Amino acid sequence: MATDESTTRYRGVPGFSGYRVGDDGSVWSCWTNRGTIGDVWKRLKLGVDKDGYLKVGLRASRKKQTTFRVAILVLTAFVGPRPPGKEACHAPGTSVDDNRLSSLRWDTHRANIADKVLAGTVARGVKHGRSKLTAEAVIAIRGAYRLGTADRDRLAAEHGISSSHVLAVVSRRVW
Repeated sequence: MATDESTTRYRGVPGFSGYRVGDDGSVWSCWTNRGTIGDVWKRLKLGVDKDGYLKVGLRASRKKQTTFRVAILVLTAFVGPRPPGKEACHAPGTSVDDNRLSSLRWDTHRANIADKVLAGTVARGVKHGRSKLTAEAVIAIRGAYRLGTADRDRLAAEHGISSSHVLAVVSRRVW
């Protein structure tokens, strides 16, 4: 993602001298190889965590490195510390690697999940890695149960799921 560095605003990373973060999601350091703070700012390379979010490791002086998601650094630097009960949320329709300040906010976990459902990025139905049923099987289970042509135990045996799973499918708690 190309950005115009002349319009990018920078703020220091609270608790980590020698580091700054840009409102474009960039992270910078002026630490030298000798372990001192210098005058030249270098853009840090970002990693990707297991969930696809960009991350970076920072050191407070010579202490052990601490890894942060970039979104949290941007929000902390420009908006303030994380409010109780809130988490870093990306705007609906943006990817998890878009860490521009305009794409981020502190919000509740419930709001974050609602955004993911809206964007279609929540693993549900056949997209879920542990799904045992297809959409056609769910329709067949609901139809047979509603018509009374099969009981829960028979439907469970036919589809390789538990009878409680059949009840969850029929009552629409899953799928």
